[in-house]
Amino acid sequence: MPEHSNQLKGSQLQNRFRKEGMKAVVALYKQYRNEFCQFGQRYCSSKELVLESWHDAVLDFYEIVLAGKFDAKKSGVKTFLFTIGKYKLFTKLKKEHRNQIVILEKDSNFSLIDNWSNNQQEHSTEQAEQLQKALKKLGERCQQLLTLFYYHDYSVEAIIQNMGYKNKEVVYSHKSRCIRQLKELFEKSALIK
Repeated sequence: MPEHSNQLKGSQLQNRFRKEGMKAVVALYKQYRNEFCQFGQRYCSSKELVLESWHDAVLDFYEIVLAGKFDAKKSGVKTFLFTIGKYKLFTKLKKEHRNQIVILEKDSNFSLIDNWSNNQQEHSTEQAEQLQKALKKLGERCQQLLTLFYYHDYSVEAIIQNMGYKNKEVVYSHKSRCIRQLKELFEKSALIK
């Protein structure tokens, strides 16, 4: 797939996928694979899990394009693919680590793992306690959202119903702001020690 695939219109991409089939999908897969691996490693150290998420994202994207549901006016190919891949990765991480929140920021050595269970090493327990304190300093809606999402493993749809959000984009946006606030509070509490 040529370098300009990010600028292709949805209908052009759809025609290309129909004409070239899996050859075009494999080219797209290879074109952004390494870049997605670097991106994915901010959230997960397992290269296998990142690659599996990328694979799933490309196949989902292929189906979305063939169904005519990709709107190139709203998003570029790379952005759309990376968004799918990121959520695939988060879903896999949630399934694999049901009792953990993992936050990794790009240009930071910050790594937070909240182990909700108490049978971890002393360092993890200390981090968990710091995180619990930081969580309690958040507003009530943020506390509820993060607890439902990470601790009770609620789906986004269940959170929409439970908390009265308009749609999943609002949930993801609010969750992102809450995690950013939680991270800031956690970092402040770590500096105080």
